[in-house]
Amino acid sequence: MKSVAIKIFINLIFILFCNLSFAQNDNSIFYTNKEILPSDSNKLILKVTNVNFIKNNEYFNEIVDGYTYIGYFIQPRLEYHPSYNTKIEGGIHILKFSGKDELTQILPLFTFSYKPVKNVTLLFGSIYGTVNHQLIEPIYQFDRYYDKNIENGIQLLFNNRYIQSDIWLNWEKFILKNDPFKEEFNVGGSVDLFLTNPLGKNRLYLPLQAIVAHKGGQIKDDDAPLQTIANTATGIAFEHVFNQSFLYSIGTENYYCTYNDLSHVNQYKYEQGWGESSNLYINSKYFYLMLGYWYGEYFIAPKGEPLFSSNSLKYNYYYDEYRNLVTGKFQIKKNITKGIELALRFESYYEYAKNDFDFSYSMNLIFNRDFFLKNITYKTN
Repeated sequence: MKSVAIKIFINLIFILFCNLSFAQNDNSIFYTNKEILPSDSNKLILKVTNVNFIKNNEYFNEIVDGYTYIGYFIQPRLEYHPSYNTKIEGGIHILKFSGKDELTQILPLFTFSYKPVKNVTLLFGSIYGTVNHQLIEPIYQFDRYYDKNIENGIQLLFNNRYIQSDIWLNWEKFILKNDPFKEEFNVGGSVDLFLTNPLGKNRLYLPLQAIVAHKGGQIKDDDAPLQTIANTATGIAFEHVFNQSFLYSIGTENYYCTYNDLSHVNQYKYEQGWGESSNLYINSKYFYLMLGYWYGEYFIAPKGEPLFSSNSLKYNYYYDEYRNLVTGKFQIKKNITKGIELALRFESYYEYAKNDFDFSYSMNLIFNRDFFLKNITYKTN
């Protein structure tokens, strides 16, 4: 189905990338609990996740149009733990954008999780996707959390004292013979390698991230060439943790990012590019503040925030070879009660070479609770 080179590249990602990274924005309230606890063995649990959101992107540039997301999604799921190291989840994902009479998405959810050994979890079905991968913004856009929240495929999680990892295959579009479109999937990984004690006050670590987006397939009835785009981000990060109830931590993250078009026939004007991302942040009980800088040359990331890329989504003919962005992010967060969180955000992107100032603001109200139903014990004759 794919060339030998692509197969080898994808296999290398699975071998090399084992983990789960500290992102350049505080998205912790959006994460899904991935743990399988022995104490939950034989339990039947109802899990309800509801996210109510409004996000307004005020963009005034030649790269991407502004847009507004307003609506909600809800995910009721039944979760059963057949044993101390397995978990089965089934439910439904319902997305509704305000202003549309019909529901936007109705998708089934099913996940089988297996923990064969300590620190390792293997998932099949609906994986923990989007912001759970904790990829940085230039290679993975946050807004996918709203409209592409459900990812299906295979996921391998590894977490010990000095390594945290997330490796996944997300199959986005399945094809049958003679379908008039391509299959689509992405495969990726994020790795944090801690050089110091991650439980200490000073944390030094190496973040390694990659995502490969592919469109192709042999059985398609589509003559357009296949497309394979790879993005990586590698760097060094430092965080100082305070023993205070108000101020949690301050830190810095610095990444070198790459873009490579691995397609037989290149789809974009540039075959490869690169970028540098540097950020300083303060994280506290009530707010998160980040200041950053991005410089990119011929950088393209199909899954990333378009503002960091050189290719325009508005005009096919337009490319901006060099991108210089000063970024700022401010988030106010409040725990209303157990399982209910509120987050208000303001994000800005200033391209000073062109005097373009783009910004967004958002509000997210998240309900996330578990309800124990009963114990179910399977008895054999």
